[in-house]
Amino acid sequence: MREKSLAWSERFAFGIDAIDDQHRRLFDYLERLDASLRRGEGWLALRELLDEVAHWADLHFAVEEALMEIMGYPGAAAHIEGHRRFKAALDGYRTQAVTDSIAHQTSELLYGWLTEHIDGDDRKYAEYFRQRLGPGAG
Repeated sequence: MREKSLAWSERFAFGIDAIDDQHRRLFDYLERLDASLRRGEGWLALRELLDEVAHWADLHFAVEEALMEIMGYPGAAAHIEGHRRFKAALDGYRTQAVTDSIAHQTSELLYGWLTEHIDGDDRKYAEYFRQRLGPGAG
């Protein structure tokens, strides 16, 4: 039995409403994926959930990357590379789901990447945005 929750926590909030809402939604998908894995649902259900995660991640990454370009964020190239690595890993999980060999640790691995990315890379651009936009930005 897992000791920690895969749920959203306010510690991941930056005060940028659109980004915080998108991050919450990504956590919701991971919780659904974890529950599906624990219930032993078949490959089709897992693949559909992973497809939803991939679709939402693509939308979220596009928003972040556009904001970085607009704001002239100097760390954009490295940040975007992190997005590309995540998408490649997610594509691998989606392939595994089709062959019914997806591991029960998948949701926890995705959660680990997401929390590390938000706490590290995303927090950096959020701080940069707040400095550029001034007080009350969000």
